[in-house]
Amino acid sequence: MNIIFKIIGSVLICVSSAMMGIHLSKKEGLRINDLTELKKAILILKAEIEFASNALPEALENVDGRCDVSFFRSVAERIKRRSGEELYGIWDEEIGRNFKNSYLAGEDLAALSRLGKTLGYMDKSLQSGNIEMGVNYIDDKIAELRVVSEKNKRLYRSLGILFGLLITVIAL
Repeated sequence: MNIIFKIIGSVLICVSSAMMGIHLSKKEGLRINDLTELKKAILILKAEIEFASNALPEALENVDGRCDVSFFRSVAERIKRRSGEELYGIWDEEIGRNFKNSYLAGEDLAALSRLGKTLGYMDKSLQSGNIEMGVNYIDDKIAELRVVSEKNKRLYRSLGILFGLLITVIAL
């Protein structure tokens, strides 16, 4: 009976550590997905400002209607309240609220924050140029993450399995 518990415990340890390795291997892929969705939203915002010539609150609302990033709607709603807050302050607060459960890293949020400093204060061409810089950052980061992600996926999965086996051997 004692050996059955050891076998069941060993299997559970191996499976759980393998699952942890799999979860860690997917984390960078989820960050890539979040960055891709953010890029789509930013490009829609650029089109709304540059081609549709919409005011910023309306452009932000239109972005929300066409993608899954609710951040833009919350910024637009706060701007429309006309509470006297500066756009940059609203932008930063909403970044903190809307992206705290996302897979975006601090550097990604800092780049998004820098983008918020330039919105609404310059003419269309300068805003478009700054938005393009934000898109270039996202493109570079996605390319970098794809290279790193492929290596790390195998590493995390292998380490998860090996770690489970190591704990099992030590425990027995």
